[in-house]
Amino acid sequence: MFLSALQQPDFRTINRFRKDHLPVVKELFNQIVRLCIEMGMVNLGSLALDGTKLKANASDRKTLRARDLDKELLRIDKEIEEILRESEEIDAEEDGLLGEDQGLYEIPPELRDKKIREEKLQRAKEKLQEQQLKESNLTDNDCTTMLHGPQGFKPSYNGQIAVEEGRGIIIAANLSTNPADNLALKELIEQVEANTGEKPEAVLADSGFSSYANLQYLNDREITGFIPDQGTESIRKGNCKNPAYHKSQFTYNVDNDTYTCPEGKLLKYYKTSKRPYPRPPFRIYRAKDCTACPVKLNCARSQYRYLRQDPREPLMLKMRELLDTPEGRVKSAR
Repeated sequence: MFLSALQQPDFRTINRFRKDHLPVVKELFNQIVRLCIEMGMVNLGSLALDGTKLKANASDRKTLRARDLDKELLRIDKEIEEILRESEEIDAEEDGLLGEDQGLYEIPPELRDKKIREEKLQRAKEKLQEQQLKESNLTDNDCTTMLHGPQGFKPSYNGQIAVEEGRGIIIAANLSTNPADNLALKELIEQVEANTGEKPEAVLADSGFSSYANLQYLNDREITGFIPDQGTESIRKGNCKNPAYHKSQFTYNVDNDTYTCPEGKLLKYYKTSKRPYPRPPFRIYRAKDCTACPVKLNCARSQYRYLRQDPREPLMLKMRELLDTPEGRVKSAR
């Protein structure tokens, strides 16, 4: 308000300015970060990542799936045909009264409106087909339906920031149409390096940023991560239905390549399950004597208990051990 001299520009003015000067805005952000570095305000010892869902300026009622778009297009086509039929009748009446080509009739507003809506529907349908999406919002084609806790699903964007640990200065930001935070970790770290010329020593984030791919990335880049996995977090928060029999409670025996369940039973290697590239295949382990186990209903969904092992799982086990150290507990509490 100080910079604008208490003037209140319309939101359209702000939107147009941002759209027309986006490269300049990004460069100004980078200059501010570099200025903070020169003033000694930035400490890249630890980098904190966080994300939040931002509701789009669009109604969830305007979000349609492919089958809904087809139905709506069919309905609009029928209404347009009816309006055109009425137009022809009115033209014929005016030609009889005023002579041919002397009618007063113009394209009715409702026809123009329906044509505009038909074009919007057609563009939305084409986007679904091109990008292989499940749904599209007619008001904002770029947004995606995301969960907002108890408020339910809303058309939204997913924003993430990277903050340095010293004074809490934002040194990287990202806006995505994907509801998953973990896809933004690599991009945020690379933005930080581009904006500061330095690689962070450590990264702190919540379980939303946890994935095997991210743990592998941090390991390859020699960046220490303090990121709890979603399994152990669901236990900690009390969201796990049977926490005593969660996979994290099974012990892996490196010597004989087996797992031991909380009841002391062995799960041996059963088979390998392939996955689409670039994800590596799973190793599947299966117990043999679950039928008579007194806790079977709490542990196994089928006749036997199965466990899947990703070859990158040692990275997650290493992360759990690190988070259980005094340093890890201090970092996680921030």
